[in-house]
Amino acid sequence: IMPEMVKQWHQSYKFATRPALKSVFNEIYDQLGEEFFHVFKNLSDEKSCRDVRRCIFEL
Repeated sequence: IMPEMVKQWHQSYKFATRPALKSVFNEIYDQLGEEFFHVFKNLSDEKSCRDVRRCIFEL
């Protein structure tokens, strides 16, 4: 359920505003913890994975 949630979110994150991004990041990170990063590492789109991680660390 969690990886699926992250994948769904990953597909829509490009269209989210910064505040919405931060809210969703916090919500998912609270639930996934370090596994959050593990899930993104396994996404097929490596550039998106890097973009997402960069955004996380900027929050």
